[in-house]
Amino acid sequence: MEENIKPRFEFRCFAPDLSATEVRLFQMSECCEECSSIDIYILSKLTVACNVKFRNGMLDVKLLHERRSRLELWQPLLSCEFPIRYASLVQVATCLGVDLTMLGPCCLDWPEFRALVDGRSELASIRITKHRKRFSVPGGFAEVVGLVMDGSRIQSAAVESEVCAIGEDLIGRAGLGGRANTSYPCYLRAFAFE
Repeated sequence: MEENIKPRFEFRCFAPDLSATEVRLFQMSECCEECSSIDIYILSKLTVACNVKFRNGMLDVKLLHERRSRLELWQPLLSCEFPIRYASLVQVATCLGVDLTMLGPCCLDWPEFRALVDGRSELASIRITKHRKRFSVPGGFAEVVGLVMDGSRIQSAAVESEVCAIGEDLIGRAGLGGRANTSYPCYLRAFAFE
């Protein structure tokens, strides 16, 4: 795990059109990063308290540490390249609520790991194409993301801060106050296990 990544309070929502939020974020800040990626999320029927994704050759894992008000505090746990070593594989499996100790000590490359996930009924993977606009805002970060999954399009907006009170303020300033906080694992489960 990278040492400079600290737990952050996060709020995320999904909607067909979040252009009004994007306008507000541009007014609060300059767009500090715009990029596209293909992310593959690993989902579990057993928990939504674990966010596991593969992007740019890296497997990233965050754990939901607590809920406070409308925010969720996510703790980065692991960021590793493939092939993934056995100790990291056990960490990921434990977070997803599954037992993979039957594999015995091994290293898995990405295709082997994905085949293992897709071969288990309690796990699923979903491929998402993302176009992200990430903003540096006072006390934190925000983003608006265009998502494409299986040909369907939707947008997501998020604010995050290391400080809960700042996160709450950013929700209002971004115009997201009337929306529900829905993490990627919660949102994607409906598609993965329909």
